[in-house]
Formats: sequence, structure tokens, C-alpha cells
Amino acid sequence: MAAKKKAKNKTRQVRRAVRLRRRFSKMGLKERAWWSWNHDLDSLLHELVKNPELVSLSPVDLVDRAAEFADALHNLLDRRRPPGVKYD
Repeated sequence: MAAKKKAKNKTRQVRRAVRLRRRFSKMGLKERAWWSWNHDLDSLLHELVKNPELVSLSPVDLVDRAAEFADALHNLLDRRRPPGVKYD
């Protein structure tokens, strides 16, 4: 008989998420906006690098393209946000 697989312990993942949420909630508005923008830029760069068509681009062009997209995304979010909702 095969041994029963041990269930994965998720406490480490939960603690990491709680720690990140606490750190994020203690930030000021400018720090939070800067952290969010950096996270968007990093994730977009990661997706661009995974795209095989963009391998021939220089890193400077990739960063410029990702920054333009992140700025456009945040401008779109600012325009689409309802009047009573504040960005936190």
C-alpha cells in the first residue's frame, strides 16, 4: 500500500500574506502608490521578458515600454474611479 501524502502546511503562506498586508496598511499614501506602481512595473516586465517576440529588444526599450504601460494603466484607473471613491 502506498503511504498517504502529507497535507501541505499553509501557515507560512498565510503568515507572509498577513505580514505584507500589515506593512502595506502602515504605509503612507505616497509610499503605497509608489509600491503599487513598482509592483505593476515589475510584473509587466516579467511578462514582457517571457514573450519570445521581445527578445530582440534592448533592456532600455523594454523598461520604457513597461513604464509607459504602467502610467497609462494608472491614468485609466484614475479616470474610471467613481467620484466618491478615494485611492488608498
